[in-house]
Amino acid sequence: MWFPGMTRSILLLLFCCALSLSAAEKADIKLLDQLLKEGFALEGRDSEAADVKYKAALIEIEKIDKADSRYYQGFLQVIGFYLRSQKFQVARDLINRSMQTVTEFRGKRRVYAAVLELATGASWEQEGRGDKAIEAYSKSQQIIQTQFGKYHPLNALLFFRTGRAQLLLKQKDLAERSFKQGLELAESPYFEGFSNRTEWGVNEYSPNYMDVAMAHFELSRLYAIQKETDLALKHYEKGSKVAKNNFGKESPAYSSFESLRAYIHILQGDHAAAMARLDELIRKAETNEKILPVVIDLFVWWGNQAIEREDAELFGKAMAEYLSAHSRNPEWNVSTEDQIMRMVGSASPRMKPVFLEAAFKSVKGKAGSLPAMTFYRIYGQALEGTGKYDQMVEAYSQLLATAEREFGSEHKNVAGAVKLLASAHVKAKQIDRALALCDREIAILIKAFGEKDSRVANAMENKADLLEKNGNEAEAKSLRERAAKGRI
Repeated sequence: MWFPGMTRSILLLLFCCALSLSAAEKADIKLLDQLLKEGFALEGRDSEAADVKYKAALIEIEKIDKADSRYYQGFLQVIGFYLRSQKFQVARDLINRSMQTVTEFRGKRRVYAAVLELATGASWEQEGRGDKAIEAYSKSQQIIQTQFGKYHPLNALLFFRTGRAQLLLKQKDLAERSFKQGLELAESPYFEGFSNRTEWGVNEYSPNYMDVAMAHFELSRLYAIQKETDLALKHYEKGSKVAKNNFGKESPAYSSFESLRAYIHILQGDHAAAMARLDELIRKAETNEKILPVVIDLFVWWGNQAIEREDAELFGKAMAEYLSAHSRNPEWNVSTEDQIMRMVGSASPRMKPVFLEAAFKSVKGKAGSLPAMTFYRIYGQALEGTGKYDQMVEAYSQLLATAEREFGSEHKNVAGAVKLLASAHVKAKQIDRALALCDREIAILIKAFGEKDSRVANAMENKADLLEKNGNEAEAKSLRERAAKGRI
């Protein structure tokens, strides 16, 4: 599940290292400082312009003596930019350039080698390579524990990050242990530093309260999956309190806990309480767009859990709520089709049609929106070759009805749904209905594009094929001649 700031702590750490660039008499250092500040200011507004600034900064960084720690501090800020931009290989190439001489550092400056390994792990984790991430985090942790001791703040952060990577590999027992070890350190009286960073922070090498909240979140979720609801609630209470006290009830962090609490309600059999909590979250999302990804991602996670447990009913509810939440903001930058396909694609061939059928029953008539249209089309296509043509007709009927509500009955965007429903009627051997829909598709396309358009000609050819197969050769010939004129 997406958790606000789950990579942010890494980026904060990199940025804080870079912030320690001191004003130097050398002109290139002053220029470097200016370029880095300008690049950071452009992030989120103009990534291409930011990239130009950071590349110019790299030129200045290369002029600094490699024995000077400011060389690595500058690299760290540029690396942070490429991690935030999800240009992971570029980030790793820069890390490797820095790492060539950073191993020569001794004393306190050895922390830079640990931070570079941590950044390497973060890049692999964000790419879904848990094995590579764990390898890098282990190297970083070895440096920290050998050079600085068990209670160095970065050690706690590395336990948290290792837990995240272990979850990617479905190593739930190992992840549980890692999160507990990180929390034990962070709560120890011997812990060497803790920072409540809400922006870019002041303490260079400590995890912040977001990291601690995230660890409680993951533990709560792990126990929820295992149906150990008492432990799930224990970590929910601790983590949500940290999130509320440090980031506020309107924050994505706190909303993540509220969505998790809804899932725990489901496990407890209290669907009404779960839906009430989720409805409140969705209402918040209408005025706070930062919360919407939390809500949407929750239902994706529910769907994945349902598939893992082979719980078709839960999958159906998750899909219906996912589409309903997504329809609140259809401009949110997520490919509904890709996400649905990933969710369904993880199911076994035996269970896939079962999940889709359960989802269709939950979605039908509830999520009348563009995202629901995507689902109806995917469900209809999944029925190809199954012989369940009445269900295919029903799926495409829902697709058409939703398209008509969204665009109007004669809009050009409705033509595709009309065509799919016609094809389903053909498979169901309901030829008269199919022919009527072919006429409707042709009429819509003529109105939208004019009769002399290739799309109109193709629709006429399709109808002519159907007429010919059913013995209406004269009518088919006439329609083909009409289509040919449209192609001239």
